[in-house]
Parts: sequence; C-alpha cells; structure tokens
Amino acid sequence: MLYENIRNVPINLSGSVAIKLHMGEKGGKPPIPVEDVRVIFEILESSGCRPFLIDTTVLYKSIRNTREGYLGIAKDNGYGEFPIVIADDHLFVEKNGIRISKQITDADSILVLSHATGHILTGFGGAVKNLGMGCLTKDGKRKVHQWTQPRHDDAKCASCGACIEACPRQLISFGEDGKLKIDYTHCGGCRRCVLACPTGANWHPEDGVKRSFETFAVAAKSVISFFQKNRVMYLTSLNGVTPLCDCSGTPGEIACKDIGYLVEDDPLKIDQKAVELITKENPEAINMKTWNLFVEQAKKHF
Repeated sequence: MLYENIRNVPINLSGSVAIKLHMGEKGGKPPIPVEDVRVIFEILESSGCRPFLIDTTVLYKSIRNTREGYLGIAKDNGYGEFPIVIADDHLFVEKNGIRISKQITDADSILVLSHATGHILTGFGGAVKNLGMGCLTKDGKRKVHQWTQPRHDDAKCASCGACIEACPRQLISFGEDGKLKIDYTHCGGCRRCVLACPTGANWHPEDGVKRSFETFAVAAKSVISFFQKNRVMYLTSLNGVTPLCDCSGTPGEIACKDIGYLVEDDPLKIDQKAVELITKENPEAINMKTWNLFVEQAKKHF
C-alpha cells in the first residue's frame, strides 16, 4: 500500500521495536526526514511500544566505521532526539554462517525503515539491503562482499593507476615494490576497479556477482527469521530517490519526484514494488539489468 502522508501509515508492532535505519553519511541529508521519524515514534509510543533507532558500523573506511563516529553523524543529521543504538562486532548471533547484530535480534519487533535509492552493486537499495547488509557485523558484511572483491594479476597490470582513481574509498595503491596493493579489510566489492581496468588485471570470479546477490538474500532472510511474522514491518520512503545509495558521499541528483511511503509484508516484494513505481517516473533511475539479476537470486529465498 502506498501512502503520501506518514501519519496515515498503519504501524502495528509491540514491545521493544528496533527501527532499522541508515542514518546518513557525514555532511549528507538525513535519508528519512527527522520529522517523519518523529511521527513514527509518536505512533509506536502511543501504543505502548519502546522504539529505538539502530544501525551497524560499516566495513569500509568512514567515520561510520566506529560506534562513536557513527553516533556523532547520526546526531549531526538530526536524529539525536531519539534513542539510538549503534551496533558493532562485539555482540552477535550467527545463522547460516553469517554474523548478525544481537542488539537487533534481541528486540521484540523490527521496523525495517528504508530509503529507496539506486545502488552500485545491486542496482537498487531498499529493504533487502537494509536487512542483508545493514543488520550484519563487519564479518557478516565481508561474507556478502567477498564474492565481488577484486583479484589482481600482476602479470597483466600496466601500472596505469586507473583502478586507483576508480576506487571510491582510496583502498588501492602502489607499494614500495611497485606492485598494486589492495586493502581487502575495508573493501566493499563495488567492482569499480574491475570495470576501470583496461587490461583485465583486476577481476573477480565469473559467478561472483550471483553468489554475492544470493548471500545478500540469505543474510536478509536470516535476520527476519529471529522475529515472528506479526512483529516485522517493512516501510520504504520513495522520496528523495537518488542514483546511488546513502552510503555514497555523492549520491547524485534526485532521480524522480517524491512518491510517498510504501508498506508491504515482504522485503523483496516491497523492493520490487518500489522499483516499479520509481521507474514508472524515470526509466533510467535504476540499473535494471543488475537489479533483475539480483531478483533472480533473491527469489530463491523469498
């Protein structure tokens, strides 16, 4: 169901409610307006719930790589009036070989509050990404990204530096021996260095993208398995949609007009509906080739 006004959204959860929200990057705009989050808190608290915002620290180099750094950004972006939990690697549960934040799964209910955007890896970022990446520890995130992290062949390398320029996190450099070095500890497997390499020296396994997408879906499914069905809600904002996700320092210009808030009972279903509504307004807003491949893999688990 699509709602233009956040106040009209029916929110029916109970107990402690983990509101899983990406709270933005340094210097960026809040992905979900603070006034809308305030309304959600009012609705939940009026029914006796105990809501709190939660997100996990990131794998890549960023101020959001630490709990203290991320909390500072969350407050700078206006979310400081709400109770906030920034989860790190010290508390986790493991399912299907993937480490998930225990501070999320310990809640009675979860509200997956997502901001719809394009995404460099999956084509679209919404509820599945919010669960299958955003709820994981750094170790869990590495499990998803490992399949698209670059491999490097020194014999093919022309030392042109194209991959160094392409890396959005400055994780590639030439070592003292003149050979290319890649910081895999913080690599998110975005594939920009692979696409930029003119000689094929940077590459990833042929089935790497498919395996990454399927691991994404397995992770998302693993997170929601800790909650009863009536204690999970998916709410996605189709306002302020940008070509790149909120993790990007430069997400790009607004890709389509504001559409409203979408509610569904399944993470893949809400993402598919979101893409349908966005591309109806702007067919170029989402990389559909990549997104369709993602859906193909995700359907195996949803």
